[in-house]
Amino acid sequence: MKSEISSNVKNRGKKNFSSKIVWIFLGTFVLLLLWMHFSHLDEVARATGTVITNSRTQIIQSVDGGVLKQLNVKEGDKVKEGDILALFDEKRTQAALIEI
Repeated sequence: MKSEISSNVKNRGKKNFSSKIVWIFLGTFVLLLLWMHFSHLDEVARATGTVITNSRTQIIQSVDGGVLKQLNVKEGDKVKEGDILALFDEKRTQAALIEI
């Protein structure tokens, strides 16, 4: 009987602690939402720049690039799954395959 009471008291303490943590997170979330709703940006700054490396630069490129034969889309076009966007010239690919 005594052990049941002590375990109930311990569980109640754990539940109180857990509920306090949940309420703190919810309160913080609500405060952040209110802050986002009522605040505004005074100034936005945009800038261009260049990346300057301190070490050796490395060119990144595809191992075997293809020659584009036909481009079926342009910027802003809406495409669906399965649409053919581009066709590559297969001569270069076939020549590389023959070399292997």
